[in-house]
Amino acid sequence: MSPRELKRQLDLLFEADREHRQALADLTDRVHELECAEDFQDVSDFKEVTFDGVIEPNDDWQVYVTAPGGEREKLSPRLDLGHHSPDGFSWGYVGSGPSQLALGLLAEHLRHPEVVHDNVPLARKLAHAFMLQVVCKLPMNESWSMTSCDIDDWLSEMGAL
Repeated sequence: MSPRELKRQLDLLFEADREHRQALADLTDRVHELECAEDFQDVSDFKEVTFDGVIEPNDDWQVYVTAPGGEREKLSPRLDLGHHSPDGFSWGYVGSGPSQLALGLLAEHLRHPEVVHDNVPLARKLAHAFMLQVVCKLPMNESWSMTSCDIDDWLSEMGAL
């Protein structure tokens, strides 16, 4: 076999290998999607909550929680878990308002702030990291929205779920 033919054969093998690896990656992704879909076959099992940050007239920054059934209420700052901000919620920077928002979001999302890890409420334990990695990156002076799935994704990345 000539060097040119040998190189051609190797190129074909490498291309076939690349295609097989891509097919395997695509198949793995599809299996993962199906496994996730199986977890939520019954839509009633999936209860996504939406969190909406809104800047109302008079520069009043509020966050609303919308439950799966459509009920909407203001997010509690959970001052019982930590008092970071005398002025309420804010976002888009590192500070006391975003710290209070992070604590409120996590406490509401976890729904059971009495759940403890190392004798510290989980929401309080994770609030600073959540503020730094999520809340301070929300668009400052703009409305925003996130879902319970977004928070679950973050908690999973942190190894908390």
